Amino acid sequence: MTTPELIVQNLEQRLKKALDQKAHSKLNAIIESVIDYLVAEVSSPALASAILKACAAAARSVDDPDVSLSTTISDGGMFSENSPLYRLCLRTDIKDKISLEILSIIIKYAVLDLPFANHTLKVDVIRRACMVQDNQPLFEYIRSLPEYRDAKPYHEVYLTKPDMQYIDQVEVQPRIIPAGRPFTSNSDIQNSHHQASFTAQFSIPMFQSRMRAMGEVTVEFIAQGRMWALTFCKSTDDSTPLRKGRFPWRRESRAATGISASSWEVKLCLRDNSDPTPVQANLAFSPCRRATSDASPGEQPPTLLEMDKGLGYFDLDLHTRPGCQLRCEPGLRFIRRGDSSSEKYMQEEVCRSLDNGVLGSSIYIKEDGMLVGTLEAILAMTVRRKPWELKKKQKPVDVARKAQETDSLASVCR
Repeated sequence: MTTPELIVQNLEQRLKKALDQKAHSKLNAIIESVIDYLVAEVSSPALASAILKACAAAARSVDDPDVSLSTTISDGGMFSENSPLYRLCLRTDIKDKISLEILSIIIKYAVLDLPFANHTLKVDVIRRACMVQDNQPLFEYIRSLPEYRDAKPYHEVYLTKPDMQYIDQVEVQPRIIPAGRPFTSNSDIQNSHHQASFTAQFSIPMFQSRMRAMGEVTVEFIAQGRMWALTFCKSTDDSTPLRKGRFPWRRESRAATGISASSWEVKLCLRDNSDPTPVQANLAFSPCRRATSDASPGEQPPTLLEMDKGLGYFDLDLHTRPGCQLRCEPGLRFIRRGDSSSEKYMQEEVCRSLDNGVLGSSIYIKEDGMLVGTLEAILAMTVRRKPWELKKKQKPVDVARKAQETDSLASVCR
């Protein structure tokens, strides 16, 4: 029976023989075969660490850029269709701690011997593997690793100590309509249970501090096989980019979405070459449980239900325009829909203003600075409403019982 010690000893002998012969191509082939064996069969973190340590030592002893353990892990060999890191992400079980530990070890070695200028993890391989399996929990785990957080262009500005770094959390579920509350005012959506849909419940730590420091906070998550990005930012332009098509000189004003220059807005878009799709989404925030200034000492703060009755439940729609689909690439263009002669737009993002909503009231920010919200979405085409079917615009949130705080997010972040 082959023991882990014998496996490592045999590997070290093979690597030493290749080094003595100065056969760099043979050494690289050995490393590739060993990494493939590790991904396919190794189920022990200790054995995986020992194998990678031996391969890394052999690769560093050779002054040849073609012999690189990190490159082999991220890119694979010349005969491999997919990289070992990609295959390992597909095999990793989020409920198996040993499997997650092996993945963490191999990700650490994936950036070990890279040049200083390129000393970042190739996150596109990981993101693509998670998207293929629609595996948001695994993506959430990998996104919390320091190797991923330091990777460009997805690095974050750390506002706290290294051992207290903030990590955004997103939980994706298939059910979208909570009991007792309608999804939206559009009756066409309420009856669309057969459509592809999801609910993303997110929490953003240090939201106010990050908005003040960077002016933008983005939460990424995977749902329905696509990479979504929900961005809170400041609008600096009154208009969208120039249209492409028959009238390129015309601009599309943001007046329809209620967004003006120098205002805070939220944007929903797709990333990583995700398939285009129409979307009818609803972004909702509930008042957090905070004590009011007029409460007497020892008095319990209002419950969430009580605050909902007094302050209201703030939500807004993030819908693609009628006949439009959301896509990754920037800009707008015309495409044909099947055999029909009609044309439709593809839009880059869905934007809505937040000045009169969650950013204008600190009741939606927890005492520790965390913002919690829910994004409910149906991947269905938006129906153009008739003028007589349009309902009245929703009134602003009643803030009669909000805490007497003057640091509203819209003013603090500017």
